[in-house]
Amino acid sequence: MKDILLHLTEEVSENIRQLADSAGHTIESYIAEVLETHVILDERKKARGGRPRGKFGTRIVSPTGEIMEMGNVSVFCDEQVLNRHMLYRVLRGTRNHHKGWTLPK
Repeated sequence: MKDILLHLTEEVSENIRQLADSAGHTIESYIAEVLETHVILDERKKARGGRPRGKFGTRIVSPTGEIMEMGNVSVFCDEQVLNRHMLYRVLRGTRNHHKGWTLPK
């Protein structure tokens, strides 16, 4: 097992070395640049409203006007007794509402 891990570590190190060389960086500066990019992207996601959101976003307006956060669409639909396919159409913008549920303005 130790031999396998050592081989994988060497392979990953070689891949990073090749990427750094192709970008004209040292390994240390290349890794720092990649990490900085990830921090910037994470800060942008947080600035959009907290945790990173999926393809469709997580906010939806209930029939009573309350803005709700949605994690998993299927679970949300099961909890609210909604048709998942119809709610996806609302999220895509091909429908205006589903049982009164709409996108926030």
